[in-house]
Amino acid sequence: MTRGMKVSVFAAALIGLTVGAAFGTKQGIWLSRSFDYVELMEASAASAEFAANQFKYADVAHAREAAMLQIKLLQLLQRAGHDRGDEKELGWAYVRLAMVEESADQKEAERAALDKATECFRGSHPAEELTDDQMKSALVQMDEAMERTRP
Repeated sequence: MTRGMKVSVFAAALIGLTVGAAFGTKQGIWLSRSFDYVELMEASAASAEFAANQFKYADVAHAREAAMLQIKLLQLLQRAGHDRGDEKELGWAYVRLAMVEESADQKEAERAALDKATECFRGSHPAEELTDDQMKSALVQMDEAMERTRP
């Protein structure tokens, strides 16, 4: 290799590394943030699936604990500033808690959970208000749809 070729290869490598580092860092930061978002979505979805399974298969105490776990997780995500529809998800978690309380014949706790759910939904859909039965029916339908999509 001649001296001119060595200088050309070195210059091309230096330019390539500089441009690659500049664009690669920006792309890497974007991908990292995207993966953080996906991790939060997965945590939320896992807690919702766990609560649904506990409601379907476990006793009332375990179903209540699972619903409360989901509610606490969603509240933590809200406080951390991750706003991606958490208000609606929190509403559905309160509906599930109300259904647990209904199955335990705890009318006051059921009413309190349904009121919280209504507040959550009012924040995301102020014009439309669902009845208690509509909220419960919708959650059952969502659970059935999720059950059908599992392998």
